[in-house]
Amino acid sequence: MQVADSVADSVNKMSDDESDPKSQSDLYRHRFPSKVGGKPAWLNPCHLPNPAQLQCGQCNRPLKFLAQIYAPLDSSKNTFHRSLFIFCCTDPSCSESTQSVRVFRSQLPRFNPFYSSDPVYLDDDEPYKGVSLCAVCGCLAPQRCGKCHQRPYCSREHQVDDWRNGHNVTCGNATVSPASVPPSTFPELEIANEDEDESDPAQFSQREQELLDQYEAEVKKYNDADRAEHDEFSIKNAASVDDDFVGFQNRIRRAPSQCFRYHRGHAPLWVHSVGKLPDQQQSAMVCRDCQGPVVFELQVMPQLLNVLGDDSLDWGTIAIWTCESSCGSGLDGYVEEHVWRQPPAAPM
Repeated sequence: MQVADSVADSVNKMSDDESDPKSQSDLYRHRFPSKVGGKPAWLNPCHLPNPAQLQCGQCNRPLKFLAQIYAPLDSSKNTFHRSLFIFCCTDPSCSESTQSVRVFRSQLPRFNPFYSSDPVYLDDDEPYKGVSLCAVCGCLAPQRCGKCHQRPYCSREHQVDDWRNGHNVTCGNATVSPASVPPSTFPELEIANEDEDESDPAQFSQREQELLDQYEAEVKKYNDADRAEHDEFSIKNAASVDDDFVGFQNRIRRAPSQCFRYHRGHAPLWVHSVGKLPDQQQSAMVCRDCQGPVVFELQVMPQLLNVLGDDSLDWGTIAIWTCESSCGSGLDGYVEEHVWRQPPAAPM
């Protein structure tokens, strides 16, 4: 997917001419957007994840909304509408922990309390308003400003952030507008969905061929007894002799600007061989809700880091597994899915 997906095998990209929505209303939740940044356009506006669910598992601070992908499925009447919401921690000390990323699935049948079953027209107003949302991040807000009792917040941290960002001036003064762009959100950009070119590149680039030749030469140096030690190479060494790394480079040549990759039921495209989800751990994963099997669905690509321009973020890829049957009606809330954060390859 470019940032501006193929739902069989797609790339999500953000291209210069498609990243900004033609209208802000294009990103309203009743338009069922796929987007990066801003505040979540909650699919189910009533039963949201609570603040504790949206905390980093490493530092316990509020996570930052990264992106949402609209991914309906034909397999069930309950997945007529379906979105995945991705949140991450921006504390650099948490960047290597999978617990610093959380993903939630929401889905609805065609006939539901929140949206018309008929097509949405461009002049439609946003329907059912839902619950109170944090003024800073747009998540569930059980708290209020202690002074004006009007401004809603999800946490003490965001209340302090908002106060420093101008609410100390606007508190209790309805004639003064608050800051329009909260500092606790990423820039809001629309995701454009495109099918990936299935044809293989004509040939490896010179650099890719060099890496492949180097890797094959290294393999020949080791017999089976030495191979276990060979596989203990660090990320830095692995990047120069790694078939996963070469394969990743070759595959993304088909769509160099892809920021997300959607390939439900297949395997993730690992950036390199170090820090992948162990097979044993992957086979043990089950749906947190129905205890059924899970399948890989999509991944966040490293190209998104360049779009966001936030030096506090770093990853090789963020891979997401979801319930194979996409269980539940979605009317009673959000289901947390499985995520794995692979570290980036070290510079060669």
